[in-house]
Amino acid sequence: MGEGANRSCQGETKTAQWAFSVKTPSSLRAFSFGFGSAWVACAGALMPAILEAQGLEVPAERAAGGGDGLRAILTLPESQDPVLRSIIERALKQSPRVMDQNLRVLIDDAAVLQAKSLTYPRVYAFFEAQARQEVREDLPGTNNAFKTFYGLEARQPVFYWNSLRNQVRIAEIQRLISLDSIEDARRAMVLEIRQQYLGLVVRQLEFRQAQDAQKRGEKRQSVNDEQAGRGEISAQVQADLRLAVDQGKIALVRAERSLARAQTDFVLLTGIKDFDFTTLPTTVPAAPLEIEALRPAGAEVSRASAGAPPALLARAQREKEAAELAYKVQKVRLLPRLDLTAGLTQEEVSYSANVGNKVGVEARYVGVRVSWDIFDGFSTRAGKRRTQAELRQKEMALERVATAASRQVREQWDDLELAQQELYLLEANFVRSQARLKDDEPRRTAGDISEDSWAQRVFNLEQQRIALVRSRGQQQLRAAEYALLVQRSQLPSSQIQFP
Repeated sequence: MGEGANRSCQGETKTAQWAFSVKTPSSLRAFSFGFGSAWVACAGALMPAILEAQGLEVPAERAAGGGDGLRAILTLPESQDPVLRSIIERALKQSPRVMDQNLRVLIDDAAVLQAKSLTYPRVYAFFEAQARQEVREDLPGTNNAFKTFYGLEARQPVFYWNSLRNQVRIAEIQRLISLDSIEDARRAMVLEIRQQYLGLVVRQLEFRQAQDAQKRGEKRQSVNDEQAGRGEISAQVQADLRLAVDQGKIALVRAERSLARAQTDFVLLTGIKDFDFTTLPTTVPAAPLEIEALRPAGAEVSRASAGAPPALLARAQREKEAAELAYKVQKVRLLPRLDLTAGLTQEEVSYSANVGNKVGVEARYVGVRVSWDIFDGFSTRAGKRRTQAELRQKEMALERVATAASRQVREQWDDLELAQQELYLLEANFVRSQARLKDDEPRRTAGDISEDSWAQRVFNLEQQRIALVRSRGQQQLRAAEYALLVQRSQLPSSQIQFP
């Protein structure tokens, strides 16, 4: 790392609230980590040296001074791991969760079509055939006859006070909500796949460490049994060691079962039954994050973007719009409605003073029809009260969602910033532990450090490495999730290019 970065960090940390020094033995550089307004920028400048001290390559985009910005952070976990990327691509096509959401859209498509059908012409028809026997008071005997009646009518809604149009709009809003829900479900599934994938990597490392620890314990027990046979150690020491080995067996079984359960959950989530878990990586590569680019510029979540609500508020805002339309529909239920009609009928008509003399007549007609529900037992009044209350409820829900979204953006940023500081400390501490182990190698060779003590130190270092792998992965997931949250607070769901 250049001297300019060192001087810059030294100048910034003078105003920090407190600081301490970490020395990397491989490069003998002194680093100052300060907590304050300039901490993250300073630690980010120092990160390449920490990576160099571990023998790790500094990512090209970081060395060049930044990558693709928000998009790069959004896809950071899978961009570094081809296995994870292929899993996500397959899961987005065949996961049961995605298939369920697709069926939800098909249901809403049918609901939209059903609502639109109210605005289309309706055709009504009937046909009736009768074998009749008539007994007339004015004539002797009976009259047997076979008569047919039929009718065909087409009716086109013309004016319904926008009620039908509002019902169509309500169905379309529900479909938009479902489409956004599909995208949200896909994104949530990607986040969950990432989280479970990292959990698998960590559990696999813990299982292997438990295996190594058990082998080391059994080997040590064999040696101690021989020493006990020669009387070199007491029976109590031997019993204590056997107890420790038995405890190690339990820990190994627990780690194995935990790994197996995590694998089962992963298959159920992704729908990939043939996944080869031996392809899982054994580490998470270090990737310095330019999180300063994600710092929230304001406290409020955008209410609209190019006429569409941001993804975080879309559902609440659309539900409010649907509630407004539902109230309008209820308001006009008791108003007159106008239809155009046209039809064809055949019926009996009497054209003489003797009403008993009837003849069949086929009639064709075109006209208008006005229908008016004058009183419906206060059903409309109850419907208006209900929809008015639901509208107020949706308005309050929208305000709560907007307030909670703004708070969520601020709080996740605070968590991300603090976790970034913790990660830098873990990286530096691991480098120091590695260096101390390497520096003590000559003492081990000379016999100043026992094999048991050395093995325990190696075990502790591996625990540190597993913790570092977990922290790296969690921070990358946290940064990607926050980048998605920022976009969802500013853009409509359709404009977010993820996944």
